[in-house]
Amino acid sequence: MFETKALHQGLDETMPEGRMIQEPSQDAFAVAPANPFNWSKKRKWMVVATVSFMMLLNVVATMACTPAIPLILDEFKTQNQSYYVLLVSIWEPGECFGPFLIGPLADHFGRLPVWHVCNVVYVGCTLVSGFSSSITMLLIFRLLNGFVAAPLTLGPAIVSDMFSPEQRGGALGLAQLLPMTGLSWGPIIASAVLGGGRSWRWIFWVLAITVGGVEVCSLITMPETHKDTVRRRYNKVESLPGRPKFKLGMVLRAFKIWVFYPVAFIIAFHWATLWGFGYIIFTTLTEVFESQYNILPEDSGLYCLGWGVSSKFDKETNNLIYTFTGLGYALGLLLGGILSDCYVKRKKDSRGSTQAQDRIPPAIPSGLLAAFGLFLYGWAVQTRVQWMAPVMASAIQNFGTAIVSISCKAYLVDAFPDFAALAIGAGSILMSLSGALVPLAGPSLYTSLGLGWGNSLLGFIAVVLTPLPFLVLKLTKQNKSQGSIARHL
Repeated sequence: MFETKALHQGLDETMPEGRMIQEPSQDAFAVAPANPFNWSKKRKWMVVATVSFMMLLNVVATMACTPAIPLILDEFKTQNQSYYVLLVSIWEPGECFGPFLIGPLADHFGRLPVWHVCNVVYVGCTLVSGFSSSITMLLIFRLLNGFVAAPLTLGPAIVSDMFSPEQRGGALGLAQLLPMTGLSWGPIIASAVLGGGRSWRWIFWVLAITVGGVEVCSLITMPETHKDTVRRRYNKVESLPGRPKFKLGMVLRAFKIWVFYPVAFIIAFHWATLWGFGYIIFTTLTEVFESQYNILPEDSGLYCLGWGVSSKFDKETNNLIYTFTGLGYALGLLLGGILSDCYVKRKKDSRGSTQAQDRIPPAIPSGLLAAFGLFLYGWAVQTRVQWMAPVMASAIQNFGTAIVSISCKAYLVDAFPDFAALAIGAGSILMSLSGALVPLAGPSLYTSLGLGWGNSLLGFIAVVLTPLPFLVLKLTKQNKSQGSIARHL
């Protein structure tokens, strides 16, 4: 077992590269009812349900304004087409940079203070968005909404605080299952709000009221889960021995994780790239099926099955199809969590302990499965095979990507148990960038190479990335890699 000093001057902790996952030692706190590991199943899953629902509301808000964009542009008397994209995508830069601050704060002061403050600010920004007097004002507060969307960063960390390594993968998968439907529910809810002839401003006010209501409930019922914070309260001390004071420079910890612990960057890069490829398919599905199969959105909604079974509206309300449940991704989350936990249990039984890299192996075949889905989808739509074939191909791609996602998140949590929010936030930064930027290449890619070779190029890239999990396993085991990284820490 080799140890390195992690995150130079930022974490002031020891972080083993191939580290054993820290489990509670046999002290008083380890067996105390106050320890989140020892909470009842009912209490744990109540927290998971609250976190999952708040994550869902955050995801809903990203797409909720989509049906109202023509109304917004009409009220502010502008026909600038760039606002159609900007009003939705402006959220992503905020969501990208928010974890730089949210993660370190939550790992230092505890989950709840950051959770509550961010949610209150979030409600305020959403409320003000509904009172916007200009499109610039609306864009600014949409950007701030993304920045303070704490549940998306803290949710996986809170879940990991309560579950042992053998249960963590499944819990993470279930916690993210509901939020994955948010991209579909956002436009559906917004269309329902607008259906009564209400102003587009009511979309933001309804969101603010809903998030505010859930925040009030969490303020009353949600317990602190951060291990060090709970331990400090249990021991009735102001701070734990050896714990540094919070400094503003700690916001750079995400960069330090990538620089001084490159394995974290490698694994997050793999996950984020596959996520971006899936977004290319998602954002071009309507156009592709209209051109290749002459299927209009109002004629069939099933072609979004890869992301879910769709819900249709009449032409007067909305001709667009919004997906209902992320079927391919949902199955991947469920099975990925189960596979991850089973593999960890198997390794613990044979070795007597668990290690963070035990989360990696399921990502290897899953990455190849995602690549296969890209190839299959591209040539199915190119040759106009019966339209159910590309639907299933999209589901396969999302299924593989979901398992890679769960494996990567569980690895980051297990490798950085004391800095789970920071580690998840660092990975989310890459995912947000990929989701915002990679789909922009979709239309030009298909125009230049066609649907078959365009998606094949994505598939080839996914295949090239497949060895990355092997590289992670090598870096976490070899002495040479340990020393190489240690010199920079």
